[in-house]
Amino acid sequence: MTTLGAIPAEGMAPSRPSGGAPGPDRATLEESLHPIVDALREEARHRSEDALARADEDADAVLRAAREEGDRILADARAEGEALAGQLSASLVADARRVAHEQILEAQRRLYEMVRQAAVRELEHRSESPGVGQLFARLESVVRARLGADAVVSRAGDGRVGVVGERDGLRVDLSAPVLVDLQLRSFNDVLEEFWG
Repeated sequence: MTTLGAIPAEGMAPSRPSGGAPGPDRATLEESLHPIVDALREEARHRSEDALARADEDADAVLRAAREEGDRILADARAEGEALAGQLSASLVADARRVAHEQILEAQRRLYEMVRQAAVRELEHRSESPGVGQLFARLESVVRARLGADAVVSRAGDGRVGVVGERDGLRVDLSAPVLVDLQLRSFNDVLEEFWG
């Protein structure tokens, strides 16, 4: 059996194994190693192709997972945005309704006050009419019915239509503004229908 010696470096003679027979020359050795080198290269190429294929598969899996996560985040954000928009919309509608209701109430209050003041002026304008004496007598009898016959009854001040009665710290005011307010309260159903 022949053993191969080490491959000599350039310019050096091949060494011979002990025992005397000359070893194969460099060209023969390279030629005999050529199929092994080719097989190693082929194996390395297959391994690198496999590694690249696995890397591509891993990259695809990572990209798929990232897309899925991105889609999930986008869906969550969209749902959150829709919920927030719904809440904001409901809040804006509620605010608009409240403001509209306040404006309606203010308009009703102003209209009521205009009607009230017009009615008070009209009633006071009638203080000079011939039937005002009968009105004072009727109002005085209402005050005495409430406070008693010994109540002190006087005409409302400043030439107003109406009377004011007092007895034992109790007071009944039947002046023009109070009479108008009482009359307007009796129209609450009509006013509610009008406002409705």
